[in-house]
Amino acid sequence: MNAPSLEGRRFRIQGLVADMHEHDGLVWADLWADRSVHAFLHGHLTGTRDGDRLRYGVTIAERARGVRTWEAAGRVVEQPDGRVRITGIGSDDEAADDLDELGPFATVLFVCTGNFYRSRFAEVLFNARAVERMLDWRATSRGLRAWDTGARGRMSPVTIEALTARGIGLTPALLRAPALATPTDLEAATRVIALDEAEHRPLVAQWLGAFADRFEFWSVPDTADLDPATAIARIDAAVHDLIAELAGLDVAGSELVGLADGALEPGAAQVSELPVGGNST
Repeated sequence: MNAPSLEGRRFRIQGLVADMHEHDGLVWADLWADRSVHAFLHGHLTGTRDGDRLRYGVTIAERARGVRTWEAAGRVVEQPDGRVRITGIGSDDEAADDLDELGPFATVLFVCTGNFYRSRFAEVLFNARAVERMLDWRATSRGLRAWDTGARGRMSPVTIEALTARGIGLTPALLRAPALATPTDLEAATRVIALDEAEHRPLVAQWLGAFADRFEFWSVPDTADLDPATAIARIDAAVHDLIAELAGLDVAGSELVGLADGALEPGAAQVSELPVGGNST
């Protein structure tokens, strides 16, 4: 029996998280690390697969030593619970690494009015920080009135500027159009957080009343009632506390130094910012 495909599976190797892809005998993955454990920030795995045998190379970017590469081999083995393990095949002078598949991520759904400014900042910031802390959580975002964004663009310039200032690169996928919150989104989410209780509780009752008890509420008003700099800082601090909570850390004494003020260096791949038009709201 052939071992299953690696496509879409997530593995852990020496504290690294690898998002694996496979197609037509080729395999590749982005590698992410908790920088409190590892000195490197980002890496890639590329290789080939023949049946259950895998040969691959790893390249990582390290703070102190620049770029480092090595090669390895493994055997793809399906476990009784349906997960996959890549059992390392070592040599006389090289230890073998095992890659263990991670379970599915829990999800946070951030919700605001237009899915243009506040919830998008919370989503992207949370995901960058979750990767750095190696949390098995990811975020997405939606809007309660996302159809009402007019011709303002795909993402608020305020959000783009705030993310860029924190060293978080924006890929084309992140610069998607605003999306409307649906029952399917709420059913799929582990936790649902609306950005401003005064503004969003009435909208939740109006449009998604059957799911009202799923919502947690923060207090970050839109630009008409709170200047963007203060709003961004408030979301940053709230995301900091949420990450600490999910990591099981004491919020006041956690190791997440620099998260609330944007001082932490980026731990994700960065892409040059794309031009996006529109005014912030």
